[in-house]
Amino acid sequence: MEPGLVASYALAIGGLAMVAWSGWLLNTANVNHKIGNPALQRLFKANNPSRAGKLCACAPFSYFTAVGAAIEVALATTSRDRVTLAAVIDPAFTAKADEIIARWRRVLERAVLGGAVTLTGVGLAISDRFVPVPLYIAGGITVVALAWLGLRRNSLSVSLEVARLELLPALISSIVHVPAPAAAGPSPSPVAVPAPKVTSPVTPVSSADPVGVNSLRSGRCPLCEHTTISRVEGADERFHTLVCRGCGHAQQFADLTKLD
Repeated sequence: MEPGLVASYALAIGGLAMVAWSGWLLNTANVNHKIGNPALQRLFKANNPSRAGKLCACAPFSYFTAVGAAIEVALATTSRDRVTLAAVIDPAFTAKADEIIARWRRVLERAVLGGAVTLTGVGLAISDRFVPVPLYIAGGITVVALAWLGLRRNSLSVSLEVARLELLPALISSIVHVPAPAAAGPSPSPVAVPAPKVTSPVTPVSSADPVGVNSLRSGRCPLCEHTTISRVEGADERFHTLVCRGCGHAQQFADLTKLD
């Protein structure tokens, strides 16, 4: 085999290997946001951002990585204030997104370099007026692969922007609406009392009623803004308790018509 043909094969094989490796890296980092976003939104809707973070860790170097960084920062703040969460989530997402895009760009540049090396090998064989079939095949595969990578070069940026618009607000709402844990207290002495009667929902009182303003009688919890309020009848029929089904906030009220 002539030295020129050997050089052509070496260039074609080396360049094609670079293109194949780059394409594999980009394909593994490319998560379809039309499939990934609904999965994360279901977890956010279930107030389970920690599990969503574990799901994001399963797809490194994809847009899931940026979403995972936002989740990690949001949970670390232990805050439920929307303004505070937005102030820390967006910068964390943007910083990680910039890192992913920079890596994506480097891989694309490597693929273009590999394609140039392959086509150089094919061109060298053409200059000798003899191009073996394997070199034709290598050149064709390289052109197709570069065209595919060119079409996919903006897919990561699109996925990141869609995630910013759809997932970050859902993440904030998920953390804000997580039910607060019930406060631990001393165990009461066992007393035989009639089982309380629970009725739901509670009919909201008129805004003109000053007693119901900013209380559970308004039909909305003043703490978590949930609208599912249950009424618990006490052992003494003159009193009843309203309980928020969202955070457990409770308020006791008396029936003035039954008091002496």
